[in-house]
Amino acid sequence: MLSYRHSYHAGNHADVLKHIVEIAVLDYLIEKDKPLTY
Repeated sequence: MLSYRHSYHAGNHADVLKHIVEIAVLDYLIEKDKPLTY
């Protein structure tokens, strides 16, 4: 996507949803007793 302008696209509903899901997944992974590896 060569025409991506971060200042225009950042903060739209898809970006906000992505961050909500990301936080939920990380919260779930942190609760587990196993170490978090990437």
